[in-house]
Parts: sequence; structure tokens; C-alpha cells
Amino acid sequence: NGLETKVVDGTTFPAFAAHNGGKTVASGAWIQMTPNVENFDTNTNYNTSTYTFTPTKVGYYWLYARTTFTTAGDDTGAKVSIYKNGAIYSGSNSYTGIKGPGSSVLAIACGTLAYANGTTDNFTAYLNAIDASITFGAYEFMGCRVV
Repeated sequence: NGLETKVVDGTTFPAFAAHNGGKTVASGAWIQMTPNVENFDTNTNYNTSTYTFTPTKVGYYWLYARTTFTTAGDDTGAKVSIYKNGAIYSGSNSYTGIKGPGSSVLAIACGTLAYANGTTDNFTAYLNAIDASITFGAYEFMGCRVV
């Protein structure tokens, strides 16, 4: 894929990106994204079976998750969140205000900077539907070490 793990002063900077899509989520439930198609994984830290990023290098990581979704009616929306060690670490909200003719397709994203201890810390991405069942389109989960 032409990507390499960058080395600065003898320190590696792992990075990964994975995608997939097409999931319907019931209202109010946090459901893990299942991005099992890797774009790249420079340090073999992303697991395509558990959809989990477990960095093996201590440091701060930029993590990002995004998706599209189709609204199910007026004032329906979605949430995207990044989990650290099984709990919400960072999240964002997006709601539709008015639904036009047919279904409205919107996008939502969540990004955060998080510390990883290099051994047990792990990260996953989750989806949540608000006020109605939502059909999510393509989604991505990615990250890279920054310090």
C-alpha cells in the first residue's frame, strides 16, 4: 500500500484505517461499528475480527470515526462515539431538524486525542440511533500516533 511506519528519533508512529457499512441500529442502543476492511495498518495494531485498535507504542493518538445515516423521520438523529477500554471516551451528536421529501442522508463524525499506555489500552467506535431505528451507511474508524 506504499505506507510506512514513520520513525522520528528512533520512535515509531503507528497508524491504521478501516471501513465497512450498512447497519441498522435500534433507537437508544450503542452498537459497535464493524469496520473489518483495512485500508492500512502500519504496525499490526488493528484487529479486523474485534474491530479494536490496541496500540503497542506508548503515546498520544488521534482517533476518528465517521458515518453517514438515513433519517427515519422528523427530528431523528444519530451519535458516534469512540470508546476507550470499553467505555465512552469521546462523543458527538447530530440531529436532523427537518426531513425533506423521502429520506435525508446526513454525515456525523467524532475525533479525539487520547493517551495509550502501549499494553492494555484499546479503542473502538460505536453508533447510536436517536428517537427511531436508523440505517447507517458507510463508516470508517482510523487513528495515528502523534506524540
